[in-house]
Amino acid sequence: MSTGISISSINRIKELAEEKKYAEALEILDTQNLDKSINPQFLRISGEIFRENKRYYDSRRILLKSHQMSPQGTRIIFELIQLHLELGHFSIAEKYYEQYQFYSSAEDTQRDFVEYSMKKATGADVKELASILIPILERMPEDRWNFEAVLLYDKLDRKDKALEESQYILENFKNSIYTQQVIQYIDDSLDVDRYFYVYPKEPQEDKESIFGELIAREEEILKEDYLRMYPPEPRIMVDAEDKDPIEPKPTKEKKKKKRKQKRSTNEEDEARLHEESTDTGDTDKALSTDAAEEQSEADLQEAEQEKLRQEREHALEKLLSKKIDRDKIKESAKQVAHAVKEIDTEKAKSLLQNR
Repeated sequence: MSTGISISSINRIKELAEEKKYAEALEILDTQNLDKSINPQFLRISGEIFRENKRYYDSRRILLKSHQMSPQGTRIIFELIQLHLELGHFSIAEKYYEQYQFYSSAEDTQRDFVEYSMKKATGADVKELASILIPILERMPEDRWNFEAVLLYDKLDRKDKALEESQYILENFKNSIYTQQVIQYIDDSLDVDRYFYVYPKEPQEDKESIFGELIAREEEILKEDYLRMYPPEPRIMVDAEDKDPIEPKPTKEKKKKKRKQKRSTNEEDEARLHEESTDTGDTDKALSTDAAEEQSEADLQEAEQEKLRQEREHALEKLLSKKIDRDKIKESAKQVAHAVKEIDTEKAKSLLQNR
């Protein structure tokens, strides 16, 4: 590892990560001293590269640093969610998901992908997963998620749609890292379950033998994150100078006056009790109003979620209703796959000749 960090190396690492060439990116990344980096988004990319190469300790360490630099950065939070889902730390992922929902806007294009990842890891129904992911790919295609759609269509027993999606990937993502898997699917040789079930089935222990001090460090960071989202209400402190002056005890008085004072004290106590009772009633009313408002907001959110669910299901059904001749799409996809194989062969020959 070098003692510093190179701008040219950073740019190359970013390019390779964008092309999803994570192994190549890692070779350069390991030569850089990331402790010198003050760019949270570059650290996020570095954490992604480590995660893709199963270097989970390094990924976690760097992502926590990135998150502390930019606590509200939703792309960093998404990467932390991905990391903990892969590790089976579902409760930690849920905490970051709460942060993501808190900070992300309605225009955030990653929202549906984050929700999909969370629900997939926690065992949601395949049709529900398909309704979240597949309809949005028409406006936001990406080879990673389109390949996921191939797997979902297969799980829905819609081989025709899976083949159509496979052909789309080969035609539109020329240098995709999923090309070989797509060709295998077209040739009926892909192990679909291997690529679909990528998260542990059960929650996994956060092992101190692997992550050591990072566990306690992350717990503290999550506490800080929570207080940042939900700061406690300010408490009004009363200084000693602000208190009412303490009256000196009266000197000896006649019994008659004492009886008068006692009667007066009783009247004051009754008035105070009445006032406290009124205050309690006002407090109860305020609490009741707050509870009603919270319930109303919860009902509204539930109604919005139900509306969104129905819209997603309708969009999915519309896509599934388009029947495709399975034999024809199979033949068409095979032809495209064959053409891609020939192109790859020519590229390989050209590389060998130039050496």
